[in-house]
Amino acid sequence: MTVSGELIPPDSEAGATMRDDTVIDLLEGVVDLHVHAGPDRIPRRGDDHTLALELKDGGFLAAVHRHHWCDTVARAAAASESARFKLLGALVLNSATGGLSASAVESALTDGAALISLPTLSAGIFSRGYR
Repeated sequence: MTVSGELIPPDSEAGATMRDDTVIDLLEGVVDLHVHAGPDRIPRRGDDHTLALELKDGGFLAAVHRHHWCDTVARAAAASESARFKLLGALVLNSATGGLSASAVESALTDGAALISLPTLSAGIFSRGYR
């Protein structure tokens, strides 16, 4: 994290990034449209519930939970209820979730998805080796 161009060092006791009051004030009430949690094929630092609690403690109003290989509607709903934080589900239209599929979109929206995203990891730029 940077503030005024200076890196804020990690808190060695807690293992977390120290918070700067200016940054915290700016983030109060923000909705993060792109958050990830485990379990996932890509290592993540916490599970859905932990993510929701951290965002709540950080003063966020809500967040959209995204995953590259499955929709997150049910996972987000469970974490939202257990953490008492508005974690919203999404569908990323990668090949594993049906790709550019109208039925996948309809199903996710019917289930309560707050966001439908174009492909990420199965997009052409990634399949051609950009990582």
